[in-house]
Amino acid sequence: MVVVLLLLGIMLLLSNCHRVVTFAVNIPGHFGAFDRHADISYGPNARMRLDIYSPRDAQHRPVVVFWHGGLWVEGSKSQYRFVGAALARAGYVVVLPDYRLYPEVRFPAFVEDGASAVRWVQHHIGKYGGDPKSIFLMGHSAGAHIAAMIAMDDRYLQTKGGSSQWIRGLIGLSGPYAIETGGSLAPVGICAARVGCTRLLAAIFSAPYSSQDWQPKPAMISAPPPTLLLHGAKDPLVSVQHSRAMHERLVARRGHVELRVYPDGDHADTIIALSIPSASFPVLEDIRRFIGKHATNAERKTRRASESADIRDDLTGMSF
Repeated sequence: MVVVLLLLGIMLLLSNCHRVVTFAVNIPGHFGAFDRHADISYGPNARMRLDIYSPRDAQHRPVVVFWHGGLWVEGSKSQYRFVGAALARAGYVVVLPDYRLYPEVRFPAFVEDGASAVRWVQHHIGKYGGDPKSIFLMGHSAGAHIAAMIAMDDRYLQTKGGSSQWIRGLIGLSGPYAIETGGSLAPVGICAARVGCTRLLAAIFSAPYSSQDWQPKPAMISAPPPTLLLHGAKDPLVSVQHSRAMHERLVARRGHVELRVYPDGDHADTIIALSIPSASFPVLEDIRRFIGKHATNAERKTRRASESADIRDDLTGMSF
């Protein structure tokens, strides 16, 4: 039944209707050995709610906090159930926060909301089987910008009583890390395929702040966290030059950074691949390898014990 529904979703996806696309990619988000805890409050605003996807019987699992995209003006966690499901099936405790959007707020309010969500996760995720010492920040598009700002500028977590030491790693999918609001946006454009986008960005990112404030820069933190950047080379909305610029900044700071550019990928491929796997866009495999490399020692021990138990189960009943 699941396979039939997924095939139906793929067929509907080809219609290129936004609501149909959301329905299609979210079909896998309704199935799997995980529990979903929805609409948990992490702040006073109605948009300050989060969902948790936790593998059943999870203990001390790495935590992935994922922020959705939408040009800081649209989108919601409910449209990305497939992300929570895919990562929970991979063994992680996943948190999907919503955040306030323009025109209700402008920069840096949505980044501050993100920091509030991370504070909530740090204090409460253990109840859901997550390891508060193994938190990875992740986002797509505008959400990747929010994740990067929190990971690269310690001031956001410090104002919430926290520290960049909470963050084990950063995973950015098709993120805009080199935003400029004046003059030409080339070669690190974000508005190539959106009418009126330049004016919108100028409204969202405006005085008294400047690009020195809203571009995530490793110089704002003593030790940038390990970072994985995934981007499509043919992205028409957020140029791959954004990830390349971020990569250069981290290399200059001698940070651990991996850049994966998918030659045929566009803006959506890096996120849709979590719902409809593709050999051309091994997003989940790249994420699992990265987290496996940088998770805490406690999590590695838990994973090895689990793998050993699986091997024992496989050997049960066999004779030699």
